[in-house]
Amino acid sequence: MSYFESPEKILGPIGSFFIHVTAVYFCAIHLSPWMVGRYFAWIEPSLNSTTRDWYLQHLEIVTIFPALIVGYIVALHFNSTPTWAWTAPTVALIYRIVRYSISASVLGGSVPALKYFFDIQHIMPTFANMSFTDPIRVWAQMTITAPFYAGLAYSSGAFMSKRKLIPRLWDEWRRTTLN
Repeated sequence: MSYFESPEKILGPIGSFFIHVTAVYFCAIHLSPWMVGRYFAWIEPSLNSTTRDWYLQHLEIVTIFPALIVGYIVALHFNSTPTWAWTAPTVALIYRIVRYSISASVLGGSVPALKYFFDIQHIMPTFANMSFTDPIRVWAQMTITAPFYAGLAYSSGAFMSKRKLIPRLWDEWRRTTLN
């Protein structure tokens, strides 16, 4: 067994699938917030304009972009299972949508299930603005909706990698611009 054996050969397709699903959740829950934190620590101070809610305001793109790149790179080295990594976060999201019950509270307005998960809250909950935000909803969007976006992006990156889309687009661009 070589050090660089693919996970499919070592763990089998099911173990490999779980590794890719773990990578999807890692991209959504850890990598994206870490990258935003590095941006605010290294680049933002020189621009002199900070907003603490930037992560939530750009949750979709901040989640999709890193997962797309990671999925593309991972698929260069592994077989077909990265393209199916979207299924687990999608099943989790569908389960949560089906199990969602509209709040009957007078204080918290009723929100339909799709809006609850896909209408991203743009203000980070704090003790000062608790009446304007729903921390449970923000948490659900960060742990359920963000992995859904990351799963689709990760699998799309794997699909593009398997079809060698980037090199083909690059060759096409070079051919059309140089001629």
